Amino acid sequence: MNIQELYDKRAQLVADMRVVLNKVEEEKRELTAEEQSQYDAIETDVDKIGAQIQRETKLVEAERRERELMQAQALQPPKQQGLDPTQLGSGGAEKSRRQESREWIKGWSQQENEYVSTNPQVFEQRAATDPQSLTDAAGGYTVADEFLRQLHEARLESNIMRGLANVILSTSGTLTVPQVNTHGVAAWYDEEEIIVVAQDTFTRKQYSAYKAGRIMTVTNELMNDSMFDLASYCAGELGRSIGVLEEASFVAGDGSSKPTGIFTGATTGVTAASATAVTTDEILELFHSVIAAYRVAAGWIVKDSTALLVRKLKDG
Repeated sequence: MNIQELYDKRAQLVADMRVVLNKVEEEKRELTAEEQSQYDAIETDVDKIGAQIQRETKLVEAERRERELMQAQALQPPKQQGLDPTQLGSGGAEKSRRQESREWIKGWSQQENEYVSTNPQVFEQRAATDPQSLTDAAGGYTVADEFLRQLHEARLESNIMRGLANVILSTSGTLTVPQVNTHGVAAWYDEEEIIVVAQDTFTRKQYSAYKAGRIMTVTNELMNDSMFDLASYCAGELGRSIGVLEEASFVAGDGSSKPTGIFTGATTGVTAASATAVTTDEILELFHSVIAAYRVAAGWIVKDSTALLVRKLKDG
């Protein structure tokens, strides 16, 4: 049973506990011995599942760290004899890091070419295989930590939406999140008057994982150019293009093999009188069309041309 299934099972048990208490409250009585025993048994199961979730979460995190450590050690580039970064003068550490990046790329390319020349059929199937389950010889090479860090930073710089969102890591391809459909309301009652049950209603929203990628080809001449930091350029360019792709879908994606955007299916708050102009009143009306609870932490997302129109608004 994976972590998500454990969460689902615990949620169902909690719902069962609520059913027992609701029945007692509706009948205005205490728990019977049988109901108390049933409630205690469910509560014990909830605690056990909670402890199991904690163990599974810690184990998954430990396995992830161990896997990253093993990958980093396996991909450590061979050090050149006699090369001491402290003796390289000004910028020596940076030059050494760039040289190691080039050596890593060149080493990976050489190993890949040697393998493809003798095992072309495996290379053709690699795209459809989980890279974490492959050995190095079968295509399980991964990118260096520094390369991944630069790629991730470039992706964040090109994707405003990712910086605004809460990023949740999932151990499975689908994440199930509870969602409130309707809220119960409170009311005033006379003394000794029976309080009417007003429950919240819930549903579940599923978020699926989507795959985005890009391949760049680089010549041997460019890899051998000592004046060009190839690894940093590739990381930045790949991260930028993926960030742009992500942001477009986060805003207006249709949900078909890509995320569903925040504006897809959203209702219109205010319709401006003109398609090429905006007024202060329309901006204020749009702001107050959002319920007060959401306005507290709300932000504005507009095109650059729209932001210019707003900045040019003047009194009178």
